[in-house]
Amino acid sequence: MKKRSIALCWIFGILIIAITALPFYVIFNLSIRTINDLGSKLRLPSNFNWSNYSAAFSDISLWRGFANSLAVTIMAVVLIILLSSMAAYGLSRARTRLSKYIRTVNLTVMMFPAVTLLVGTYSLMVSMKLVNTLHGLALLTAATGIPAALFLYSSFMVSVPRDLDEAAEIDGAGILTTFFRIIFPQLKSITITQVIISAIGCWNDYLMPMYLLQNNKKHTLILVIKSAFNSFNGVSNLPLAAATCVIGLLPIIVFYLCLQKYIIKGQIEGISK
Repeated sequence: MKKRSIALCWIFGILIIAITALPFYVIFNLSIRTINDLGSKLRLPSNFNWSNYSAAFSDISLWRGFANSLAVTIMAVVLIILLSSMAAYGLSRARTRLSKYIRTVNLTVMMFPAVTLLVGTYSLMVSMKLVNTLHGLALLTAATGIPAALFLYSSFMVSVPRDLDEAAEIDGAGILTTFFRIIFPQLKSITITQVIISAIGCWNDYLMPMYLLQNNKKHTLILVIKSAFNSFNGVSNLPLAAATCVIGLLPIIVFYLCLQKYIIKGQIEGISK
């Protein structure tokens, strides 16, 4: 029975991996074809056409979109990590009715999809003259990502003993010194987990950049990929668009693979504490 259960786990695991990897295989298979190759997307082409990648790399809009996405992601992730961790520290240490009310409101905000707030959000961004600006998009992305990050930090912060705060206070450390030098290093696992979640969400965000960034020079990488699938010099070129998509996927996939062990570590530490 035990061997049979292990075999079933392996079968289901391989099946899940195959289903998950199928879209990546199809997009890569499409990227190494010629524009006239209309064969099955599940079968590798007889002749590999790598010129799609050289053409995509030579497109300046790809590099501009990469730089814009990188700038927005860095700004948004820094704001999310900094503000949510500091807020969670205050809420976890202040056991008052107000702190409980704020946590309840934060959970309520998490239940609203971003698309339901699109009209009001866009109007606010226009009035603040933040449309077609990367820092405006970063602020908006951070604002939508803070509630979930605050919830994770608040749940993890409970496991950090208050004795650390008391010891720091005896040594004469202020609140900010206590947080950044003593408390924040204890949050390494959950911080890296949140960095991965926030970075992937920001890098792949399509809705807000589509409405806020009408200027082509401000387009993020996801909008460049979308434009590539629409047309290239007036002619639809799916293999070239697929190559652009693969190039856009690679950075965030490599980023996740390098840091995925910290997600598991953070979950284990959260359960153990």
